[in-house]
Amino acid sequence: MVAEQAEQLRAFERQRHQGQLDEAQRQLESEKMLQDVRAARKVQQLFFPQKPPAYPGFDIAGASYPADETGATTSISFQTLKDFWM
Repeated sequence: MVAEQAEQLRAFERQRHQGQLDEAQRQLESEKMLQDVRAARKVQQLFFPQKPPAYPGFDIAGASYPADETGATTSISFQTLKDFWM
């Protein structure tokens, strides 16, 4: 009887510890994902021009509003069309 209760207690402790390990693993994976998202956002921001092109008589400005945590996939370009900047 005592041996049976001891085994039940050990099984209960194993389940409890496994649950704690599983939760710690989920938390670790979540933190890793957050770090990856932050790194992706920084990479995306490297593609932004440091300043808009200068063109006499025009004030050119830009803005970026990310669609998600990564900064989204953004394409920014300034192109010349018949002497005009776009």
